[in-house]
Amino acid sequence: MRSSHAASFGRALDMTTLLRVLLHVRHAFEAEEKGAAPSDDPVTPAMMVQARVLQDAFLQLLGRDLTVYDPYNRLHHTGNPVPLHAGEFKSRRPWEWLWRVADGRSNGKLRGRSETWQGFALRMVYDHFFTR
Repeated sequence: MRSSHAASFGRALDMTTLLRVLLHVRHAFEAEEKGAAPSDDPVTPAMMVQARVLQDAFLQLLGRDLTVYDPYNRLHHTGNPVPLHAGEFKSRRPWEWLWRVADGRSNGKLRGRSETWQGFALRMVYDHFFTR
């Protein structure tokens, strides 16, 4: 019972004119306790180390010149490079499939037929917002 009273008291405080003051006190307390408020979004040294590890891994996988064409996706989720032009293009080349769906040349995800994005949007608006 005490927990529910405290929760309702906390919700009631959120709707008062003192909300700005409460937020200031909360952020000041967190800054003193943790060194920074969550809204500050500090970049810690550990984050910089992890960013450098990722940078080194990408450099090893892809090289320095990203303008050179590579017929393989070296960043595939399995860790093994897969050919871009073999297999289903929805998963191998999603940047092409996206625009094919937009133009109505391919079926969208979980769709039985193809239709342009504009046609889909118009149908949804007229069928669900305005009854005929």
